[in-house]
Amino acid sequence: MLFILLTGVPPWDVQSGPSKSDNRFRHVVTGRLQALLNAWRLTHVSPGAVELCQAFLLEDPADRPSIGQARTFAWYRSEGGRHA
Repeated sequence: MLFILLTGVPPWDVQSGPSKSDNRFRHVVTGRLQALLNAWRLTHVSPGAVELCQAFLLEDPADRPSIGQARTFAWYRSEGGRHA
C-alpha cells in the first residue's frame, strides 16, 4: 500500500501479478527501488520513504520489518508517525 501511495502505481503489473519477468517487480524485490524511482523521475519521494517502502517489499518475508521495527525508521518517526 505504501508503494502505491508514494508512486501512484502498484509494485507489479496487476494484470499478470508478481512475476520475475516484470521489470518493476524485479526492481522492488531485489532492493533497487531507488533506481526504479529515478528511472520514473519520481524525485518527490524522500530517501527515508524509499528506505521504508523498500524494506516492506523485500522478496523474503523474513527480511521485512515488523510494524514495531517499521516505527523505528526515520521516515516513520518524522513523517509517517505524525498521525499514528
